Amino acid sequence: MYFFDSKALQQTNPISIELKHIYRQSDEHFINILGKIRNNIADKATLDALNKRYLPDFKPKDEEGYIILTTHNATAQDINKQKLSQLKTMASSFNADIDGDFPSYNFPTEENLELKVGAQVMFVKNDSKREKLFYNGKIGKIKSIEDDIIYVKSADDNTLIPVEKETWHNVKYSLNDETKEINENVIGSFKQYPLKLAWAITIHKSQGLTFDKAIIDAGAAFAFGQVYVALSRCRSFDGLVLRSPITPQCIKNDRFVADYTEDINRNMPGSQQLLEAKINFQHDLLVELFTFSDIQRRFFRLKKVFNENANILHNSVIGEMKQIETNLITDIFEVADKFNRQLSQLLLPDVIPESDASVKGRVQKASTYFIKKLDDIFYIQFKNILSDTDNKVINKTINEDIDNLQKEAFIKLACLKDSEKGFNAITYIKTKANADIDYKPASIKKQLKEDVFDYKNIPNPELYSLLKHWRQSLANEMNVPVFMILPQKSLAKLLVDLPATKAALLKIKGIGKIKANQFGNEILEIINEYCLEKGIEREPAVAEKPKLAKSLKESTHSISFKLFKEGKTVKEIAALQHFAESTIEGHLARYVGTGEIEVYRLVDKDKVKTICRFLENTQVTSLSDAKMALGKSVSYSELRFVLNYMKFKDS
Repeated sequence: MYFFDSKALQQTNPISIELKHIYRQSDEHFINILGKIRNNIADKATLDALNKRYLPDFKPKDEEGYIILTTHNATAQDINKQKLSQLKTMASSFNADIDGDFPSYNFPTEENLELKVGAQVMFVKNDSKREKLFYNGKIGKIKSIEDDIIYVKSADDNTLIPVEKETWHNVKYSLNDETKEINENVIGSFKQYPLKLAWAITIHKSQGLTFDKAIIDAGAAFAFGQVYVALSRCRSFDGLVLRSPITPQCIKNDRFVADYTEDINRNMPGSQQLLEAKINFQHDLLVELFTFSDIQRRFFRLKKVFNENANILHNSVIGEMKQIETNLITDIFEVADKFNRQLSQLLLPDVIPESDASVKGRVQKASTYFIKKLDDIFYIQFKNILSDTDNKVINKTINEDIDNLQKEAFIKLACLKDSEKGFNAITYIKTKANADIDYKPASIKKQLKEDVFDYKNIPNPELYSLLKHWRQSLANEMNVPVFMILPQKSLAKLLVDLPATKAALLKIKGIGKIKANQFGNEILEIINEYCLEKGIEREPAVAEKPKLAKSLKESTHSISFKLFKEGKTVKEIAALQHFAESTIEGHLARYVGTGEIEVYRLVDKDKVKTICRFLENTQVTSLSDAKMALGKSVSYSELRFVLNYMKFKDS
């Protein structure tokens, strides 16, 4: 049941080193007592000294911030309920959202969490947000409860922390027979505020925590090491209060653990053994540094998924993956194999690699080479792969595999860049660990998504973002998959053709009459506004030239202006000119900007005021930003009319 029973560890024959420096306590008297409790050698004098902190009538004031540690969960719950009932503030109840398989014995906090302003609480999860305002075990008091946010004042630094619900996952692990990897499958979730009442907690829950002031009730201790864990949570002897005396019967130590510790002490490594272990360890680290098997495995896993789903992916994917595979094999995998053979000849059995100038020089040069090759493949070639599909399951699989591959590359690059400065075992280990923590799959994915249409065959990446945002918003509103609004291949075709009319829209595969009638006007409005904003000129998508042009020199926008002055509506002008209505509105916006058309003829007065107020008080760099902010309440054309009106007023 203990880690040292692991067969893998036993086969490794590790060098064991005991860490003896104590950081939590500085009082030698207290440290001495704790050491004797831990090693089960506490005599009468030790227990007498400890029991001087037994204060049965001790009743601290709430503001003193004492926490009670008890042996049993029922005792802690009774104390917390009693303390909560004494508060005069109104109680609020919060029910957990439980999905799938999440057994009650694994609940991290109460399913029905009852809290009050003034309650002492403890966080039971690390903050998942970037700010990292709280951590598991942090103590505070509830200052207010507003809507979906609970404000907790920290006992440590007096800061006010806004707390929202957090999610815990129940993960089932399985072995993938094909890849021999451990798969994580989320089978359930528990969503609740990461808080629990904390006037009292169990000793078991206190493991890993540190308290300045604690009341310990360990007289009914029943588990190995329970008394030691409770006592050692305290920073100082003076901050410790015993609610029940500590007797020899309370102190229980596991003989197996004691034997393991004694065995280590009997077999402490000598200086020569430590040196040999250090040299061998650094040899292993260097081999690991220039071994790319993890990247290789992840890449071929991704390639397999692409090959199996080639029919629903962009037709460039397979070709791009073949080219990347060739580059990986030729420039990285084969070169790494040769270099590792050379490195094994350079490594001497009695010299520490990080102290060997010839080894360090070769490692630096090799690191520089592999950094350039990895950068080129993963941050130039790889980001151009068009992996979006309308199949949610396949998309999820692809995104997970891309994340796994990018993570391996990210960690390897970090280690190589560190070794490029000169190999050092300690910094290498720290760099690798930090890279594993610092890797942000969402940011890499975002970067790939944003850059993906910088691809040579797909123009107008900004328009892609606008259309994709519109498609996602509409899909959410209608509660349907995004492909039912607009298939991915149709979206890509829109970026190339930039249709100006419904007739042109109908020529795009995947957009039939039903979709054109449902969403055509909105799609054309987005495309036309984008083209107007970027100054992209397009011909009407009809064979017949506009009949109303009196000469080739007369512009279409001047014709629209004349027809508008004659009293024709935008819809009528669009029909006569064979343009989309949004295109005609773009024509007329020019004349709003010159003052020749009054804005109120095109936009309601109240809406003009709303848009003016927004544009005056908000920093926006494009109409697209303003449209996303204001939503469906205004159209692109209305925004352009008012913006041109404001420019005319200021001129």
